[in-house]
Amino acid sequence: VSAHPILYVERRQYPSDHHNTGNIFQTDEINTGKFQHMAGGALMTVDLATGQTETLVRSEGGTPRDPEVHFDGQRIVFSMRNDPGDDYHIYECARDGSELRQLSFTPGVSDLDPFYLACDDIAFSSTREPKYCTCNRHIMANLFRMEPDGANILQIGKSIEYEGHGIQLPDGRLLY
Repeated sequence: VSAHPILYVERRQYPSDHHNTGNIFQTDEINTGKFQHMAGGALMTVDLATGQTETLVRSEGGTPRDPEVHFDGQRIVFSMRNDPGDDYHIYECARDGSELRQLSFTPGVSDLDPFYLACDDIAFSSTREPKYCTCNRHIMANLFRMEPDGANILQIGKSIEYEGHGIQLPDGRLLY
């Protein structure tokens, strides 16, 4: 097995809506019903040299999404929705799928698209401050930040449109 397998999400194809907004499927939102078509997914790796795949985390009634590997290669942060009655929350696991732990728990909001910051905090998109797309009725998200254990969640973005995955510059600034 390669020392650096490729990390990916196995899931059903999203409906053909806007990728950044049409696939949140938050409860009590216009696209809620579309999530039922997404049920059953897994966080997986593939070794390109051998073709061997490994399932790290599986959700029979939901699906993981948005995985990011920590800078040290030992941890993975991702969002997951476990069933149609739930929303997306942030999870973390060891690189082999062990030590799975949920980091965000707020009901009625979707936390997704997480990524590690150089200081080990985690930034993510969230619908904690509800707003809707200016061109449709899809719910939108702003950027938030939390400590590695999920504590002290703070809003760091306030755009009128969707704030998704970003990168951290060497000087600490975030670009998204």
